[in-house]
Amino acid sequence: MYIRYPANKIKQIDISELIDQIYYLDPDVKKVGTERGYLTIQYEGINERIFLKQLETLLNNRERTIKKIRLVDNLIHPIVENERSQAVNKESIFKLHECIKKMLDEISEKFNGTPTRYPALMDSDLMQRSKYAFHFPQNVYRIAQIRHQKEHLDQYRFNMEKGLKVEELYEVNSYFLRPCLCYFAYDERKDQRLDSDLEVIHSYGSCFRHEHDRKISAHRSRDFTMYEIIYLGSKEKVESLRKELIQEVWELFNRIGLRGYIETANDPFFIKNDRNRIAFQRAAEMKYELIFSPNEELSFSIGSFNLVGEVLTESFGIKGELGENVHSGCTAFGIDRWVEAILYTFGDKMENWPTYLRERMADGK
Repeated sequence: MYIRYPANKIKQIDISELIDQIYYLDPDVKKVGTERGYLTIQYEGINERIFLKQLETLLNNRERTIKKIRLVDNLIHPIVENERSQAVNKESIFKLHECIKKMLDEISEKFNGTPTRYPALMDSDLMQRSKYAFHFPQNVYRIAQIRHQKEHLDQYRFNMEKGLKVEELYEVNSYFLRPCLCYFAYDERKDQRLDSDLEVIHSYGSCFRHEHDRKISAHRSRDFTMYEIIYLGSKEKVESLRKELIQEVWELFNRIGLRGYIETANDPFFIKNDRNRIAFQRAAEMKYELIFSPNEELSFSIGSFNLVGEVLTESFGIKGELGENVHSGCTAFGIDRWVEAILYTFGDKMENWPTYLRERMADGK
């Protein structure tokens, strides 16, 4: 079924967010886009009546929308029209990963950040306290296992040998693949008081999110590498640090020679009752994103600067030195996306990369 809906009749203003919501209405939504003043939807499922009813409700749901505010941009720089090669030198990718991590480490260390490693699995208690699955169920991966029981293990082996299905032998356990790193920092400080008026932690590692098939691209995947700087302290200290981090990262972005901007943003809330949070985040400028935008056809986020207020510190029972309430923030980077932005802009040959980047990779500093 192919649907064309006049864009001027849609109640929602932010079409890009509307498209994301449509993809999550049904797994048989294969393609959503815009064309000549119309929203176009390709649906290949059997529940057409149910889908059309859900779609009509979504399209006619007028939501409070706050326009995004652009903080800074460098779009006066020339437009980049490169075509990203699929056969990229793997050594170049590895070196870029390492170099970007080192540069972000330097920013973290400038603010006395403590490096920390966290496990790849998140238990159900941490998921519950963080409320990540509650707000973003579309992104969650839960772990399944084969029971440690001889009967089940023998049956699994038998089914594998005979080419039979084994899905029913898997059981869901109490662990999730981590969608981000910051929640572990809160969990470490659960029901504790901070030792100072500002604590800064930074961590690096793989994260996992159940992205829709149609959203997967060169810069978006289901497993990716995150670098996060988490900070907890007084409201003034947290807000001041985020401001300084925005400045530091924007300077790095420009030194590398990337084109883009920083603007207000929001988390991908999907459930209807959470949608008002989008307007709040934008209006209060709780979240900024660093957008790589080489031309009018391509743009994607490579970093975010988030104020969390007291939401997570209250959930984890974290207090200040004197028992006062604590604020927190998190500045996060998609390392793979930084790599993709550099490769798209300059190609995979090191000799074509900007001098600043080549020198950083050469001296290892």
